[in-house]
Amino acid sequence: MLLLLGAVVGASIIIVLTQARGSVLFFCLASALTLSPRILFQFNWKLLGFVLLLSFSLLMVALKGHDSIENRVEAARLDEGVPDFRKVLDQQAAAMLRDYPLGVGWNNYAVVNSLPAGPAYSKFIEDYQAARGSNLASLDFTHNPMTENLYWVILAETGYLGMFAYSSFMLCSLLLAGRAAWLWRNHLCGGFLLGLLAALISVYL
Repeated sequence: MLLLLGAVVGASIIIVLTQARGSVLFFCLASALTLSPRILFQFNWKLLGFVLLLSFSLLMVALKGHDSIENRVEAARLDEGVPDFRKVLDQQAAAMLRDYPLGVGWNNYAVVNSLPAGPAYSKFIEDYQAARGSNLASLDFTHNPMTENLYWVILAETGYLGMFAYSSFMLCSLLLAGRAAWLWRNHLCGGFLLGLLAALISVYL
C-alpha cells in the first residue's frame, strides 16, 4: 500500500512540475473513481486511513505546485495583447487540414510546419514572434514547435479518415474497459478495471 501511495504522489509531482492544470483535475477525478468501489463495497478503517493519508499527500503536492502555477499566470500576464501561442499552433494545424483533408502524411507535421518545406504554415509562428517584438532575422524557423493538441496532430497528419479510425479505437477501448469493470464489479479486479477506464478517459481528454 505504501508503494501505491508513493506511485500516486510521484505521479502528482510530475503533473505539477509540467504545470498541466487540466491533468491535475483529471488525475484527482481518476484517483477518486478508482478508490470509490473499495470505499463503497469493502470499507474498513485501514482503507480510510490510506485515503486520508493520500488526500493529505495530494494537498501538500498541490500547495508546493502553487508557486509554479502562479509563475505561469504571471508569464501570461506579461504577454498581454499577444495571441496565445497554443492557439496559434492550433490554427496552423487547422490550415494544414483545410489544405490537405487526407493529411500531410504520418510523422510529417514537423516537416511541413517549418522552413523550407512549409513557408505558408511557418508564417503563423513568424507572425506570432513579430507580434512579440522579436527580431525575425535572428530566429531559426527550420524546426518549429508542434501543436500540443494530439487530436490536431492526428487531423493534420492523417486527415479526417485517420481521425475517424483513431476515434473508433478510443470508443472501443472505453466500451471494453467499462463492460469489463461492470462484469467484475464485485471482485478486486473490478477496481483495477475501473482504474483502467479512468486512466483511459484521462488520457483521451
